[in-house]
Parts: sequence; C-alpha cells; structure tokens
Amino acid sequence: LKKGYAFHEHEMVDKQTNAELVDRLGLREYLLDRFAIAGSPEECRQKIEDMNSFGVENLRIAAHVHDKPAFIRAWGREIISRIK
Repeated sequence: LKKGYAFHEHEMVDKQTNAELVDRLGLREYLLDRFAIAGSPEECRQKIEDMNSFGVENLRIAAHVHDKPAFIRAWGREIISRIK
C-alpha cells in the first residue's frame, strides 16, 4: 500500500488512484471497518454507538465530499440527532 500510494491525491474527491490500489490489494473492507464511519445512516449511527460503548467520546470527521455544507446538515439530521 505504501509503495503504490499516490500521496499527492490524498483526500482528493475526484481522484481514484488510491481507491483502486486499496481494491486491488483487497483492503477496502479492512480499512473501512478500522478507520471509517461509512454506510447508511443506520450503519453510521451503530458504528458511533459501538465506539461510544468502548469509551470513545469525541470524533474528528474528515468529510471528503463536494458539498460540505450539505454533508454537515445531513450528518446532523440523519446521524447525530438520532444517536441514542
């Protein structure tokens, strides 16, 4: 992964080099499970609730999307406001 990673494309929404590398190496599910909150709103809420049960109290959200304000509104409405 390190050898083939395109660091100049890190966190760039429209670039696929690193995503393709992760898929080619069969690491997508591992990396998503270990480092991401992703999926449907229900899956995201569950992941956050699971993390909270392990003592996690704060998150840093790095949203690599085109429309960040819309993402933040949806995240608040669909995820944060519904966490138990």
